[in-house]
Amino acid sequence: MNAANPLYALSPFFIAFVFSFPQSGTASGWREPEDLFKFVNTTEKIWVYNSSELSNALCKEDVMDHINKKKDDYYFNRTIYTTDKRNSSAYLWGLVFQNKMLVGPPGTGPNTTEELLYQNENSTCGVFDVAFAGKYFGWYEIRVWNSSLEEGPSKDCVEHFTNHTQRRNQTIFTGCAQMLLLR
Repeated sequence: MNAANPLYALSPFFIAFVFSFPQSGTASGWREPEDLFKFVNTTEKIWVYNSSELSNALCKEDVMDHINKKKDDYYFNRTIYTTDKRNSSAYLWGLVFQNKMLVGPPGTGPNTTEELLYQNENSTCGVFDVAFAGKYFGWYEIRVWNSSLEEGPSKDCVEHFTNHTQRRNQTIFTGCAQMLLLR
């Protein structure tokens, strides 16, 4: 065994990578990761209904442009509505790995990671863990399809969101929920 071999230096990273994907949740201790493409593959707007993000972002809206499953690519427009009315829109690209995606402007590196932790049975509501690239902790979001706005997120979706925010002792901020229902 040659300790100077670069493969030995990479082995701890490989092990950490492999163990970062399994998820617990069923009686057997493991469950399949959520299918992110199933959630984002809609012509409807996707709204951040609730969030634990600390920022001046009041609400976020995603609109799919197109998906290329062969390349695991998801292209979309994201509009961020802010408390100071300096709203912004950006065309973004997501490189999808089953239930996670790296997100950033096309042609640049990713600036966030977005992981779908849970989606309801008909994929109209999802709980996401979002973090800036290189950061371990971020915030949680409940995202819903436009057709679910009036009734709100499903009970199971809210329960998953609440469980995750309580684990990190994060406050829930309602942005889109209030803004959209007041229209």
